[in-house]
Amino acid sequence: MAKIRISSIAVMACAVVSFAADGTFVDFASAGPKYYISTGQFASPEDAARQMSVGPDGLTVLFDSAREGKPYRWATISVPRAVGGGRDWSTLRIRLLLSGMPTGKARRDIALNLTDAHGETFQYYPCGFSEDADGNLCLEYDFAGKHGNGWGGDGNHQMDLPARLSALNVHFGGEGTGRVTFRRIESAEDACGAARTVVSREPISTDTTYPGARPFNGPRTLTFEVRPAVSGTARLTLSSGSAGSAWQGRMDGFDGVVSNGIARFDLNLPYGRRYQFMKLQVKGETVRPVRAVGEFLQTEAEAMRLDVDTGNPLHLVRDGKEKPVLVVRNPAERAVSWRTAFVFRDVFGRRFEIPFAREMAAGEEVRVEVPGPLPAKGLWRVAANVTGGDGSRAFKETRFAFIDRHERTPIVEKPKFRFGIHYHGTHYWPHLLDLTVEALVAAGAKFTRCDYDHMWSDIERTQGVYDWTKSDAMIERLRNAGLALDIIMLSMPSWAIDETARAKAPDQRKRGLRVRYLPIKPGTFRAFAEVYARRYGTKIDYYEIGNEIDLTGAETLPHEAALAIQREAYEGLHAGCSNVCVTTCGWAGAFTSPTATPDTYNVGIQEVFAEHPELYDVWAQHVHRPFAGFAEAIDGGFAALREKTPLKTRPWISNETALTSAFGEEDTVARNVWMKPLFAWSRGARDYIWYNLRATGWFDGNEPGYGLITADFHPRAGYAAFAALTTVFQGLDYDGAVYSRGLRHLLRFHGTSQAMPGGVVLAGWDDGLSTDGTWTVRIATDATRAELCDHMGNRMPAQIDGGTVTFPISRNPQALLLFGASKAEAAEPLPKVWMSAQWRDPFSETIRLCAEQGVDVVWVPSWTTNHCAYALAALRKYKVKGFTASGPDPSEVVSGKTKDDIIAIRFGDECFNLTGWLDCPAASFPIWGFSPSGRAAFAREGRICSRLRRSHGGAVSRVAANKSVC
Repeated sequence: MAKIRISSIAVMACAVVSFAADGTFVDFASAGPKYYISTGQFASPEDAARQMSVGPDGLTVLFDSAREGKPYRWATISVPRAVGGGRDWSTLRIRLLLSGMPTGKARRDIALNLTDAHGETFQYYPCGFSEDADGNLCLEYDFAGKHGNGWGGDGNHQMDLPARLSALNVHFGGEGTGRVTFRRIESAEDACGAARTVVSREPISTDTTYPGARPFNGPRTLTFEVRPAVSGTARLTLSSGSAGSAWQGRMDGFDGVVSNGIARFDLNLPYGRRYQFMKLQVKGETVRPVRAVGEFLQTEAEAMRLDVDTGNPLHLVRDGKEKPVLVVRNPAERAVSWRTAFVFRDVFGRRFEIPFAREMAAGEEVRVEVPGPLPAKGLWRVAANVTGGDGSRAFKETRFAFIDRHERTPIVEKPKFRFGIHYHGTHYWPHLLDLTVEALVAAGAKFTRCDYDHMWSDIERTQGVYDWTKSDAMIERLRNAGLALDIIMLSMPSWAIDETARAKAPDQRKRGLRVRYLPIKPGTFRAFAEVYARRYGTKIDYYEIGNEIDLTGAETLPHEAALAIQREAYEGLHAGCSNVCVTTCGWAGAFTSPTATPDTYNVGIQEVFAEHPELYDVWAQHVHRPFAGFAEAIDGGFAALREKTPLKTRPWISNETALTSAFGEEDTVARNVWMKPLFAWSRGARDYIWYNLRATGWFDGNEPGYGLITADFHPRAGYAAFAALTTVFQGLDYDGAVYSRGLRHLLRFHGTSQAMPGGVVLAGWDDGLSTDGTWTVRIATDATRAELCDHMGNRMPAQIDGGTVTFPISRNPQALLLFGASKAEAAEPLPKVWMSAQWRDPFSETIRLCAEQGVDVVWVPSWTTNHCAYALAALRKYKVKGFTASGPDPSEVVSGKTKDDIIAIRFGDECFNLTGWLDCPAASFPIWGFSPSGRAAFAREGRICSRLRRSHGGAVSRVAANKSVC
């Protein structure tokens, strides 16, 4: 191992730059120039030395806030000039290969810094993410793309060349302990190991409907066939590097000539960049090509085309009746040879391989059977590190899912709880729309939420003239598929806008960016709503009035204008059909005025609506956060709003919540697909609708990640989880919580579902646990048989011993199926002290410790004098009784030798011990410096025992809960 020099603010490790012929720019595993890491002030040289090391795998950095004075938001690794200079980085698209980063947010926030000739630094975030067959994470950066304003140097916010690579910035948000190994930086455009000599001619997609055409690597030429067979000049528009739908990408125009209906464009675009077809104009008129073909120059390894055929276009294997077959194709104009292994991995780490070595003729296709049966249900990713006969290397991947079979069944009527998925399908081409409906059915969805073509501006474009064609067809199609409907019906037609009121609106609405939510001419929406309800009546389960108008921006409505629109909708709909169910818009967040920020939220609008329950039948609520934040919002701001207003007399639905799968968060999404709906159900929600079904784009980013399937109809992990969720829980009734506090939940359901003919089902998870952490609960039951089911649908027997069965709880949600049971209760006392979801934000520097009324709590932290005063104030505020300035030795507290529960605050050489008990259900305390593993221990066991030194004189800290409590 290379030598490491320690300083008070930085650690140095050795690595080297390598401008290799294979496209590698930086090889972090080689000895050479020194890297520096700056992550704050270390507690000791020994701890600092462990932060970085260089080995055969690369430069390894340990991120652990327990090794520092306080949790930090980022770590900066400075790149020496000898490494980061020497080339024009500002023109490159590169890949950073690494392994071991624990969370998707951390991967998404790994930024690279370029510093220009005048010392100004610009920061770039990943524009792409993949995982190769070896498990390496590949983050792509486009230095020729967008960057934020620079800092330092001459401050002119312009990249003054030449520029050098100056730092790697890991913004991991205090998300816990993690070890990352940086392996190498390589060109994302130059194939490793060989020149591009393989020519292929392949069709490209020209589907510009939402979410846009499939991207393709930079072509040499593009040829379009148009009808009629005209001649003349042509203009081609492409997008490059879009983060969402294709229209969000950078637009480039190219001129060409059309001869007898054939338009040809000579481009020679960089192969490593992805482009999308946007528009073709011939003689100034936009035309839709009949056929489009691209000519591409690539290496042998890049030329491999890999997909999986399951016998259906959704790439699903159901009940073992369909078999996956890998399809390998050579699109090139000459023979190529490939050597690789197809590596199959599921979300639990199961894996198997199929070796592949073959020379393939031009245009040849080979089908490789996957040996069966598959080891487990769930998502299966197939990855291959391919080596071509020319020595080139490339990475290929595809995917499929093994799930339970769901058939079309009749609509599930209220009051049964229904699991649903939102979709945007009315803008799709017809064959894609058919696939969309089939994907909903195959997932077991019994509910869907849709918008376009059902809304006011789509149906009544001219006042009094109605076009029901698309809306009628879609409603019947969805209902015939057994799907209940939530229809967003509000979108302002231009003729209905009150221009007088609009003139008084804020500037962002005057620009007309989105005119769906603007003040309307009185009576116009009421008239439409009445006609609408008279036509559809109870065919629509929820008539939803708009979407997220509590957000500020182009859709912000003044409170009175929003109430007026809601009143017109409610009165008109009920006049058209008295039995309809009218909801509010789906509110973006469960925020109340004290916590909302005016620059993000329309402060107070939810409070105003909550005071008018006569204007809606059901309250619709969104919250786009991971489970911890979702639970905190529902149990916090939303619960408080319901309690203090007449809203408590109205039911609610959770009709749009989601997470993005981008940057490797697929497995997190899959866990949340179980946790969020089941939690919402336990908090009284009538139904739950996930957002959304199909990815709205092709590249990595938040919006393209909001899809349980990809844009080309390949399943993501969340889709397999949803299919398992509906198998186990659709048809059941909620029967109360065995335990439901903070991040730990054990919920009870009963009835009949596809997975069980009758009995009790328990759902359990602990979102605060580490990946391998567990805690167990013994369940007393009268079941005749028991099975455990993971969130991918895999079931295994569970032993019933003397009327009890052990239920292991982990961060992955799972179900305990108790066949024929009439009861399922905890056979032993469960913790009465818990850590709430507020802990999810460690930079609030507080931890919320919750306890049942009158429960004794032991709290033994370590702070500076200022924090001691802060804690004393908190204790008085929360009526901690029986203060004393002395007490037993803290070591006795930790070992459990004391009889009294103690809150002890220690700093310097002094120790203040406070004896008493909590007179309220919860209190918040500072937690500077507690390690992630310590917090996870508290979440798992109800206690923390964390050894830590503060950087400015704090002593060893320990936190624990009384044994009689936990």
